[in-house]
Amino acid sequence: MSDNGSDRLAGVESAVLAMQVAIVEVGTAVQRQGETTARAFETLTQLMRALDERISALDNRLSERISALDNRLSEQIAALDERMAERMTALDARISVLDARFSVLDARMAEVIAELRTHSHKGAA
Repeated sequence: MSDNGSDRLAGVESAVLAMQVAIVEVGTAVQRQGETTARAFETLTQLMRALDERISALDNRLSERISALDNRLSEQIAALDERMAERMTALDARISVLDARFSVLDARMAEVIAELRTHSHKGAA
């Protein structure tokens, strides 16, 4: 029986040793996976930083371009307003000239009508 007990003890020791080896292998695999995950997170963090820098640079360029376009548009609108004001002033001057001519024509028409009435009353008399 002692052989049987020794065999059982040797079997248990062998099983325990196999379990220890398996646990070490699992621990090593978990450690490798952890290191791989850590490297992946570090790579991802670097990628995110690079993307953030690029987005920031693009945002700055876009802001500069929008500002430049806004300034240019403001300048063009100001120039257009100035030209429109000049044209409106010229148009107002022309309208004033036309108003003066119409006043002269109205006065002359009133004279002609008055003369016609005078002549028509003389002819009727």
